[in-house]
Amino acid sequence: MFLSLSTAWIIALNILAWPFIQLSLGAIFTRLPRKYFKSSLVWCEWLPWERSRKFWKILHINRWKTLLPDGASWFSSGFPKKQLKSSSNNYLQKFMLETRRGEGSHWVMLFCSPIFMIWNPPWAFYIMLSYGILSNVPPILVQRYNRLRIQNVLLARNYKKDSLF
Repeated sequence: MFLSLSTAWIIALNILAWPFIQLSLGAIFTRLPRKYFKSSLVWCEWLPWERSRKFWKILHINRWKTLLPDGASWFSSGFPKKQLKSSSNNYLQKFMLETRRGEGSHWVMLFCSPIFMIWNPPWAFYIMLSYGILSNVPPILVQRYNRLRIQNVLLARNYKKDSLF
């Protein structure tokens, strides 16, 4: 059975669009000035259940977070976040800032999902939406988890008692 030409174009567009969106936005976000990520942003605010160890234990993030690729290392101006390179306060603050950058890029990528409604039938759009969720929500969760852990280390070093984790 052969595909119609229009179906073949839709499939090709779907296959090419997600990598284009993700790589383009990744490149843009790695080049944005750090000043945009220094303060806590709307998407970076802690939700009440995130402050609990129980929430993170349920997700078993430590078991699977190392399986995710570190997209920032694909760009020359990216900040690798696969593992800590230092334990200095300055480095940890920079790492925390970069988790905001990474989380922001994945939120924007996820919000690009509706673009696929333009050329796809509803059933195919839901497949593309599922891919968008599966490829962006896990990195968002890892960025949030790592930022919360680093924030607690920095709080503990400053001898503040209001730990978040």
